[in-house]
Amino acid sequence: MEDGIYGDVGRGKTMLMKNFYDKITDIPKIYFHFNSFMILLHKTLHQIRKNSQKNNDDLIEALKKIIIDEKIICFDEFQVLDVADAMLLARIFEYFFSKKITVIITANLHPQNLYKNGLQREIFLDFVNKILLKKIEVLSLNSEIDYRVHNRIKLIKRFFVSNQKNRQIFREIIDEWTKNKTKKAFKIKSWGREIIVK
Repeated sequence: MEDGIYGDVGRGKTMLMKNFYDKITDIPKIYFHFNSFMILLHKTLHQIRKNSQKNNDDLIEALKKIIIDEKIICFDEFQVLDVADAMLLARIFEYFFSKKITVIITANLHPQNLYKNGLQREIFLDFVNKILLKKIEVLSLNSEIDYRVHNRIKLIKRFFVSNQKNRQIFREIIDEWTKNKTKKAFKIKSWGREIIVK
């Protein structure tokens, strides 16, 4: 039985999923932030449609390129904000289930409460009720504590003007938060743009 875990922000859903994912060592697996998966799917679909000679089913071809031999897929932050995504979900999840892929999902809301006021929401709810909830056991993870802010209560919000004095204060704060951890610059690529994080 697949699982869906929902609850308010900061309750530990992502931490639980990452721990679960890290413990799997002998089964092909893949982890996505759900929005990242949908962006990748749309990009892959675009490439297929641009380069192909009319495949039978572009969506299935795109899914085969993204999900190669994985048996477990973890989707963090499952949410639907876009009518185009809502229209694809039934076919995406039918493909996963037909391939016997185990799907684990985290979300802030119960699946029936997602995509509120969305265009053609009835199609999305059809997917939720007839496909998703028939395959996924939904678990609520709630607590009075928001663990994201639990350890930050004493932090002071600061806004910096870029000058030498403030850059030094900023470096000290970063050093305090990253004690004993190696810091290095890295690059993030997003939609063809490269962002350097120093």
